[in-house]
Amino acid sequence: MDNKLINNKPMDIKHTDIKHTDNKPYQPIACALHDQYELAIMHKKPLKISWSDTNGRHTALVIAKDILVKDRQEFLIAESQDNTQYCLRLDRISLLAC
Repeated sequence: MDNKLINNKPMDIKHTDIKHTDNKPYQPIACALHDQYELAIMHKKPLKISWSDTNGRHTALVIAKDILVKDRQEFLIAESQDNTQYCLRLDRISLLAC
């Protein structure tokens, strides 16, 4: 899967670890949505997210761990119940349920 992190170390992300599925420029998300991610991180609240990449459409229940800013783009660092770790560009997440 394109969005897994390498070596299960979300804070050791290098630029080459972040996979881009297209060349679309980053579109900042709404402040209210960003606040929801921040609250989910602080309270370790599960999120149901959905996104698309080169392998198709995916949905996962995750715990948000952090938000990473890299090259003027924001990424959600998250982990699923089976310890799969994800780094997803915030503007690529199309569904957020708390």
